[in-house]
Amino acid sequence: MKDEYEVVIIGNSIDGLICGTLLSKNQKKVLIVGQGQPLGGYCHPIRSGELLFSLCNYSWDLSGGIMGLVLTELGLDGSVGFTKFDPIDTVIFPEHVFDRPADLRSYEYALLSEFAHEKEAIRFYFNEVIQLSEEWLRLVTSTEKSAIFKNKKMLKYYKTRYWEFIDKLFSDSKLKGILCVNLPYSDITLSGMAGYMVSQIFNAGKLTDGISMFTEKIAALFRQHGGEISDQIHVDRIGVRNGQVDGVRLKDGRYVKTRVIVSTSDYSFLQENLMPDVKRDGTDVNGTVKRVSPFSVIVRTSKAVNEDVFNDRWCCYYYPTYDVRGLYRKLENAEPVDEFPIRIYDLSIDLPQLAESDHLNFRIETDIACDLFPKNRESKVENRIADRLIDQVNRIIPGFKDEIKNRFVISPLYYEKQSHIRFGCMNRWALNVKETLADKLFSSSPVKGLYATGEWGGALFASAKQISNRILHE
Repeated sequence: MKDEYEVVIIGNSIDGLICGTLLSKNQKKVLIVGQGQPLGGYCHPIRSGELLFSLCNYSWDLSGGIMGLVLTELGLDGSVGFTKFDPIDTVIFPEHVFDRPADLRSYEYALLSEFAHEKEAIRFYFNEVIQLSEEWLRLVTSTEKSAIFKNKKMLKYYKTRYWEFIDKLFSDSKLKGILCVNLPYSDITLSGMAGYMVSQIFNAGKLTDGISMFTEKIAALFRQHGGEISDQIHVDRIGVRNGQVDGVRLKDGRYVKTRVIVSTSDYSFLQENLMPDVKRDGTDVNGTVKRVSPFSVIVRTSKAVNEDVFNDRWCCYYYPTYDVRGLYRKLENAEPVDEFPIRIYDLSIDLPQLAESDHLNFRIETDIACDLFPKNRESKVENRIADRLIDQVNRIIPGFKDEIKNRFVISPLYYEKQSHIRFGCMNRWALNVKETLADKLFSSSPVKGLYATGEWGGALFASAKQISNRILHE
């Protein structure tokens, strides 16, 4: 390890590795500090007894979207095995089941077939969403800050909330519910949702060799371009001089100088743990939304469980009501709900070694306000919510509960501990695209030269690309 680098990245998860590789490919001298975590960070497989699981299941659009563009730039597009999902997922409402096709146009045709009375509105919706998603992709990868002002479509909708657009356009509550599946934040903008759909949902598939092999390939490419990784080194403090990043102090006492630091955590974690003496300036993006994180139950079941609903799909969704936006609004505000919206993932999608198992392995997941977890009663609340989620799945798949062999509960606090992310993906989705490009996201940084990805899922790629662009062109 040298005494000085142009960029130090704190965290070796996928976003850190991608950002580091994009920078090192452009001749930047980059050090990645792993903070004692295995390569891949919270994306790395975790074992608890007989259970093997990951904290995130990814759908990957390697044929296009931000992931495909980044992999092409890295030169990995032809070396990553990819199997496309079709349908992408199954959506279950109390009186309706819908398989969502793999691409947006097929999705449009499926909805036109089922909701012919809304055909003009459906056609208008998809034309607008597809145009916005294409422009969103160009904006995310652009190095030109003023790019948004050259596009009338994006300017027209940049403040429009997705649910408002849906509510005004359609009258059928069932159709509104289907179109709000995957809602990452109740008040996400239309342009944000369009970008989310094209970057993380449609045209997606699974990595043939799994998440671990994918991580190894990115790390190998990073090293090939001269980057250095120190997995077992810990940063103790971020050094700041006159409002500018100056370096990092390691726990072994060494000081590594740098003018640019990228962290795979969010600013709240950095402020609390690595720079508690620095007064925070700028807009606190985290403060604009409630503290919401995933809550999961990992379960191992016998092969007797009916797995048809999961077969070759990224996810199975269950919503107890067609008012999906209203349901998430309640969760974000820590209000009680009769039933949770749930996502059920087949863990063998990201961990192919599980496909050879004699058992099935699932992650049952919802999003929940962290205010529901008082520290003195955390375990009791965890188990009560876990029981409710399993009971809900048992109503979808009769007999599911009886076939469970093992389970492991992952609370929001566990997610935060593993990922160093306090607010999930809410930071970015709470902003409209104009605010993001006007640097409101980065103005959360308390000092110059400090960037934080603070993202989950496919947004890792977008965040890594944006930050690397920013560093290279400043």
